Amino acid sequence: MCIHSRTKDWRIAVGTLLLVGATFLSAQIVPAMAADMPPLDRVPIAPAFNWTGIYFGADLGGAWSTIRASGLATNNASSVVGGVYAGYNWQFAPGWLIGIEGDSSWADLTVPVGSGHGARPPGLGSLGEKRCWLPLMR
Repeated sequence: MCIHSRTKDWRIAVGTLLLVGATFLSAQIVPAMAADMPPLDRVPIAPAFNWTGIYFGADLGGAWSTIRASGLATNNASSVVGGVYAGYNWQFAPGWLIGIEGDSSWADLTVPVGSGHGARPPGLGSLGEKRCWLPLMR
């Protein structure tokens, strides 16, 4: 056997090994295609928003009152205000909405006459103003 033949066999073996390795590596270098991702050429369209439906809610706040009666007194009151509301809306066109809403709030703003600065008028010690329930329907 001659030396030239062995060199040629070695070159074929190395070339085959490099070709198989390059083929294997190039098969691994492909873009990742995830199943849940849309193609890049399509832009997803956002769904249109619709205001139709029922809703419920609650509110909490505070109220302050100052009553100035000329010549009698100045009275102050404060209270926590709370309430609930509910309603239904129907959107029948892109820019049109019809609805109904009801709410009720509560506050305890009691101001007795003569409780502030100044003199209490005779006989009016039990007179006062009280705001409790504030129901509304719209």
